[in-house]
Amino acid sequence: MFRVVFFLLFPLNILLALPYTASVQGVGSQTLRREIIKSSILLSAQEKQVPSLNIFRLRAKNDIERIKDVAFYHGYFDCKVESRMLQNDQLNVTFIVTLGEQYTFGKLMLIWSDEEMVLEQVQKRANLLPIGPQIADAPSFQPNAPALGNKIQAIEREVVTALQSRSFAFTKIIAKKLTADRATKTLDIAFQIQTGPMIVFGPTTIVGKTKVEPEFFQARQAWSEGQLYSPHLIEQTESSLLKSGLFRSVQVEEGTTLSDDWALPMKIQASDSKHRSISFGLSYMTTYGAGISASWENRNVQGLGRKLSAQAAIWQRQRSATLSYTIPHFRSYKQDLLYILEYDAQNYLPFTSSAIKASILLNRRLARWANILLGPSVERLESKKILSHQLYHLFKFPVHLRLSSADSPVDPTSGLTLNLRLTPSWQYLEPRFSYLMHSSSLSGYQSFADNLVTLALRLGMANVFDAKKQTIPLPDRVFGGSENALRGYRRGSISPLNKEGEPVGGRSMLTASFEIRLRPQKHLGWVAFYDIGNVYNEQMPRPTDRSLLQSLGLGVRYATPIGPIRFDIAFPLQRRRNIDSIFQIYFSIGQAF
Repeated sequence: MFRVVFFLLFPLNILLALPYTASVQGVGSQTLRREIIKSSILLSAQEKQVPSLNIFRLRAKNDIERIKDVAFYHGYFDCKVESRMLQNDQLNVTFIVTLGEQYTFGKLMLIWSDEEMVLEQVQKRANLLPIGPQIADAPSFQPNAPALGNKIQAIEREVVTALQSRSFAFTKIIAKKLTADRATKTLDIAFQIQTGPMIVFGPTTIVGKTKVEPEFFQARQAWSEGQLYSPHLIEQTESSLLKSGLFRSVQVEEGTTLSDDWALPMKIQASDSKHRSISFGLSYMTTYGAGISASWENRNVQGLGRKLSAQAAIWQRQRSATLSYTIPHFRSYKQDLLYILEYDAQNYLPFTSSAIKASILLNRRLARWANILLGPSVERLESKKILSHQLYHLFKFPVHLRLSSADSPVDPTSGLTLNLRLTPSWQYLEPRFSYLMHSSSLSGYQSFADNLVTLALRLGMANVFDAKKQTIPLPDRVFGGSENALRGYRRGSISPLNKEGEPVGGRSMLTASFEIRLRPQKHLGWVAFYDIGNVYNEQMPRPTDRSLLQSLGLGVRYATPIGPIRFDIAFPLQRRRNIDSIFQIYFSIGQAF
C-alpha cells in the first residue's frame, strides 16, 4: 500500500511545484553581479520552481548570507541585504543590496608563536635580519588597495613563502585575524606564525630506476650539504633535471626527521626517459627545396648526461652534416662545452660553396634572461663562381650574446629580445687578411585582448669591417632576401651588383620588419607583415628613400609543440627588372622572429 501511495504522490508533487522569479538590485559592477548570481540558489537555478512557500522563504534567507559572503570577499564589509517577496500569480523575490564603501588594506602584522626560537636560530645561523617578511615579500599587500579576498589568500601564501625562503622550512600560519575599522574603512590583517627551526640541507640520496650517474645529479643540484634551506633551490634543481631531457619525471622530496644540527635530508626520485633516438624525415623549405634528413642522438654518454649527436640533410640546393659532443656543466653549473664538426655545401646564392668547420664553443648562462656562446673555430671554405674559384683557410672566434625577456623562444607574445653576433676572422695562409663580421637584431612583442592580437617589431643590422671587399669570402659577405627578412625578394638577390647584373654581396645591411599576428583559434593564426631595408657597399648603412626596398605579405600559422608551422606569401613593392618575381612563397617552422 505504501509503494502505491508513493508513486501516486510523486508526480503530484511535481505538478504542485511553485514557479517564481528572482532578481538583484543595487550592484553596479558586472563582475560582482555575476558572482552574486552564481552564489545564490534562487538566482542561479535553471528551472525557477520550488516545492513549497516555506522552502522558498528558507532559500531566500540562506541566499542573503551567501550574497553577503560574496560582498565581504570583495571588501564590502558594511554590506546589507534584504529580500522583498511578492505572491501574485507566481512568487517573486528581489534581493536589495546596499554595498556601502569598499574597504582598503590597513596594516599587516605578524605575531610569532615561537619568537625566542626564531631569534636564537637567526643569531646561530648569522642570517640577515629582518627575520620576518616585509612589504616587498608580500606584493599582494598594498596599503590603501581594495581589500579583496583573493588578495588576502595571496598575502597568506606569500608570507609563508617568504619565511620558507629564509630557511624556516616548516613555517605555517596557525591563526588569522581580520579587523575591519569602520571609522577609517580599512582592514588590518594579523597572522600568528609558527616557524619552527631554521634548517639546512642535509645529505641527498638518489632513488628510482635510472642509468644516470650520481655525478650528474650532483652537478645539477642547486644546493650543497650544510647550506641554508631554500625552496627556490629545490625548484631550480627539479627544473634543471627535467630540462636535461634524461628523465620522464623528477621529484625532490624532503625528509621527515631532522638531525641534531637541524639538517634536513633530501631525496631525489627520478625516472628515466629514453636516452637514444633516431629519426628520418622528408621535408620542403622554400630556400633549400625538397630534401631528406636523418639524425641520431645519445643523450647519456658514460651515464654523465653528455650528448653525442649526428645530423645529415640533403636538399635540392644544400647538403649538410653535423657531428657534435656536448659536456654539460663544464667546470660550472652555468656552462656547457660543445665540440662541433660541420660540413655545408650550398648553391642557392649567386655562387656555390662548400665548407668544413671544427669548433669548440662554450655556452654560458649569465642569467635567466642572458646567454653567451663563444669559442674558436677553424674553417676550410671553398667558393666557386663563373670564372672564379677561391679557397680559404680561416680561423674564427664567434661570440653570440642573447638577452631576452620574451615569454617564449618559438612563439613570443610579450617582451624584448636582443641578439648580438661578432665574429673576428683571420685568413692564416697567404694572402693573409682579417675582417670582422657583425650582426645584431632587436625584437619586441606586445599582445592585446588576451593574446588574440600580437604586434611584433624587429630592427636588424649587419656589417663586415676592415678587409677590402674583394678579399672577403663571398659566403661571408652580406646578402639580403630570405624567409625571415626582406621577404618577397629572392634569397640572396638583395646586394650590390656587378657589371653583369649579378649580386656580389655587400658590407652592410639595415632591415626592419613589422607583423600583426592574429590568433582567433588555439592552433590557427594569421599574420600580416611589412619588411623594409637594403644592402650597401659601405661598412655602415647609408639608407635613403630611394635605396630602401619594401615588401608586404600575408601568412598562416599552425601551432605545434615544436613551434608554429609557417606559410607566407610576400610581394616586393620595388620589383627589379629580370631579378624579382611577382611574389615569393615561404614554408618553414617557427615565427619569422
